[in-house]
Amino acid sequence: MLARVRALHRLLKSPEAAAKRLARSFQRLKAKGRPSPVAGPAPNAFRLNAELGALSTALPGLLNARLISAWTDSG
Repeated sequence: MLARVRALHRLLKSPEAAAKRLARSFQRLKAKGRPSPVAGPAPNAFRLNAELGALSTALPGLLNARLISAWTDSG
């Protein structure tokens, strides 16, 4: 749990650097011919309140659509 909090803190402290690291990771995966990344469903969405549950169940679909278009459109 503490490791996740630390990772989130690092991400929020410098989101631009984290985005660049993630983009480089995706470039390496694509260069190796790996399949595109996929965001899975939230495992415990039923425990959340209605608004957050709706967001957590919709977010993977929105992310996957963007990931697929970015994966196929990028060099």
